[in-house]
Amino acid sequence: LVSIADLVKCQRQVMVAARGDAAALLGPTLVLRQRVAELGLSRGLLQGAGATALKECPSYGVYFLVYEEARRSAERLAWHPVVATLAAGGLAGCVSLGMIHPVDVVKSRVQALPVTTPRADCSTWVVATRGWHAEGSAFFLRGFGAAMQRAFVVNAATFAGYELASA
Repeated sequence: LVSIADLVKCQRQVMVAARGDAAALLGPTLVLRQRVAELGLSRGLLQGAGATALKECPSYGVYFLVYEEARRSAERLAWHPVVATLAAGGLAGCVSLGMIHPVDVVKSRVQALPVTTPRADCSTWVVATRGWHAEGSAFFLRGFGAAMQRAFVVNAATFAGYELASA
């Protein structure tokens, strides 16, 4: 499900409409219908699924590990519990997202490819290799700063909400 949601997000982010013609943009359901009609069920829905799995699987383990260890360290330093939760949550988000950011860039590029892209050009390896040759290491770091800022704030708030709800 995560892969399909990311696919729709990426496809919608690269849509272009004539000025003032926002109605021409496809909604999420129509994006999926169009992709399935043109590419078939498997390829239409699962483009970038391998890269999504490569991104998501290790990041969640690291996410919770970093949160728990950072929170324990902050408590040992006698930080206020709210500050400890916010800092640990923000750190967990930055570390887990930071370690998989290069894979996320490739995944997003794969999922943003138009339906007319030849199948051989849709693989994670091909996209990563072409990105490396065209842009070097900068390809893998696109949007890193903004992603880290967002990750800290969102994950600090997420863990604060979780701790508040479970208290």
